[in-house]
Amino acid sequence: MTATTSRFGLMEPQEFELNFGSDLYDPDPSWTATAPPDGRCELSDVAPNVPLDIEVSRDGQIVLQREQVVTLEPGETRELELSIGSGATIEGVVQDTAGRAIAGASLWLVKSEYDALAYLRRYNEPNATTVADADGRFRFERVAAGKWKLGPAPVDAYRAKVDESMLAPLPILVEVSPDATVVEVTLVAHRGLFITGSVLDDEGKRVWKISVQAHAEPATFLNTTSDENGDFVLGPLAPGEFELQAGEHDDEFAAGEVVTARAGERDVVLRVVPAAILFGSVVDAAGATHEATLFVQHNGGEGLFRGGYTTSTEGEFRLNGFNTGEYSVVARNGLLVGAVAATAVGGEERGPLRIELKQGASLELAWKGTGESAQYVVRSGSIDVASSWVTKRGPSIDVVPAGTISIEFEDTKTKQRGTATVFVAAGEKRVVELGVPE
Repeated sequence: MTATTSRFGLMEPQEFELNFGSDLYDPDPSWTATAPPDGRCELSDVAPNVPLDIEVSRDGQIVLQREQVVTLEPGETRELELSIGSGATIEGVVQDTAGRAIAGASLWLVKSEYDALAYLRRYNEPNATTVADADGRFRFERVAAGKWKLGPAPVDAYRAKVDESMLAPLPILVEVSPDATVVEVTLVAHRGLFITGSVLDDEGKRVWKISVQAHAEPATFLNTTSDENGDFVLGPLAPGEFELQAGEHDDEFAAGEVVTARAGERDVVLRVVPAAILFGSVVDAAGATHEATLFVQHNGGEGLFRGGYTTSTEGEFRLNGFNTGEYSVVARNGLLVGAVAATAVGGEERGPLRIELKQGASLELAWKGTGESAQYVVRSGSIDVASSWVTKRGPSIDVVPAGTISIEFEDTKTKQRGTATVFVAAGEKRVVELGVPE
């Protein structure tokens, strides 16, 4: 790999750090190497068959983001040439909705993977930070070409208190072209809007340490936790309508009904219900227990798979926090995969479930539709076996059971839906293009 200037000359003697990251895991693994003065470096033992993001940083600041991801075959060696410019300056003013400058505002600049403007969160890890001066003006220097999100720094959502001076961390999208030198922007920030309320159980008692989630179109997902009195504070927020729900992922309680509230509302009541528990074991073809990673999907639901579960070393699992309904429980270990359907009943334990691992297939989905991305669900028979997002930046890769599978998808821009049906053999790697015009 060679790092050059935008005029294709070798860099002056200085060191650059090249980072590769994958979207397959959480947290994302990364591979890093430092380019010496000759501009060449090598990254080894990089994971194959997963889409990799590439970025180059200098002095801790990103100077290049490669727009297209890279996916390597097993054993492949790929040579890339990365052209690095001097970067642009983003400067401007931050003001409130009345046009008044906001002095001392803490601002973040975060690389943008999607055009949808979700609230900035503390886990976003800013690529650069600054503080607006007395006139509300700010500046970010040496910004690489690409798309960036610029907004007020987020606060700790789990310690939120109503404070009318606080700014909602809703960013604007800033696009820096390769030949740009200065990009002038105006950031309009919203002050002091919160939603407050309480969480009650099915008997009307206040419940503490319950997760509260909020969703707003197009891509806003916020969360907080009820305090020792069962009260919650969500914010600071921008104006708009939010769908609130409490209890997801809790051990004892499951999510109650969705409640709609507008930013600024007070005394909103959210309810939780007794949770269902699913338990069982994962086995191989010989019947021996097997360690695996687990994913759970509410069949027919709109949400994505809930991941992050693992079996014990003996292959056993116990999953809490589910509402009454029909679910798919999927187990994966490398290219081994198995899935079962399960019926959960609130307040009850259901099992033991037995998931048998078999040789699966690698399904690589490429998005060719109108919008930048699509949400999809993969089904094997009546069981949902995968669910995620796919973007034009690169493919989404899943391990699915062998056999006939169906894929349902929705364009995030046009909301148009489509389906695809394919047969995949055990051990096969299949590429399927979604959203191709007929």
